[in-house]
Order: sequence, then C-alpha cells, then structure tokens
Amino acid sequence: MGGIHPSALPNEVLENKNVDYVIIGESEYSFLELIQRLERGESPSKIDGFGFKSGKHIKIKKWETRYFFILTIFNSKRELVIYFIYLFGK
Repeated sequence: MGGIHPSALPNEVLENKNVDYVIIGESEYSFLELIQRLERGESPSKIDGFGFKSGKHIKIKKWETRYFFILTIFNSKRELVIYFIYLFGK
C-alpha cells in the first residue's frame, strides 16, 4: 500500500490485518524493488522507505538515501513545489 496515508502514518496502516507492506514517500523505484525481491524469494526488509510486518511486530526501514524522483519523472513547474515539505512534512 502506498500514498499519503501510509507515508504519514505507516504504523497505523500496518496495524490493519489486511495490509502487509507500505511504501513511504515516492514509490516508483521502491515498488519495483519490492516486486523483484518477492519474485526472487528475498526479504524486502532492506528497501528504503518501506514498512512491513514481522510476526507481531511492525518494522519501518527509514530512507537512507534521499531520492527526488519527482524531478526525474515529471516535466512540471518544479519551482512551485516545496520539496522538503512534500517529502518530509512540516
């Protein structure tokens, strides 16, 4: 699951019994990495900006590398976006 709610409140979202994984922040590359790791039978626990359940525990892997995917994906009026607030909240 991804989007604004899981990015802002990943623990709350993962408490739902129907949710196994959340992607925090921009997900274009994280989602692809999740699919590739699951196909190879590998643990997704090392994906940056990723949350998952491990038994009864919720694990959140914070971003170690800050990617600004929005800059490379969209041709937009970048000067209108306040990136710090967009990515990390207030």
